Amino acid sequence: MALDSSGVLAKNSTIKEINEGWVIVAQVPFANLRGKDLAAPCALAQAHLLSAAAKSQNIYIMGYCLRPFMPQSWGFAARLGAMMDENQACWGLFQKGYCTRGCACQWQHPQQQAIVRVEFQTVQN
Repeated sequence: MALDSSGVLAKNSTIKEINEGWVIVAQVPFANLRGKDLAAPCALAQAHLLSAAAKSQNIYIMGYCLRPFMPQSWGFAARLGAMMDENQACWGLFQKGYCTRGCACQWQHPQQQAIVRVEFQTVQN
């Protein structure tokens, strides 16, 4: 995983499949934070997720134009959605993360969704 490549932000990372999607656990050396919070590793991981979604043919990070990531004390979470037909898609849902039309929406909502949780654990060097 890209968080491991430099060793600066994360030493090791693992990916685990869960019922809702995936959990990525990255170990961050305590000394690398230098008294900072997890903002830098979160920003790097978020940039990589957005880049991967942009390269995908049909996987989107829901709410990518508004608020794609849900901050947590341990890192963040994101919701992924599969777009089957961009001409029929509810772009409001994909771009903003919600649909204002509710049950009256005639556009396609993702048939498949998954959660990706990125969790950072601080470890001693």
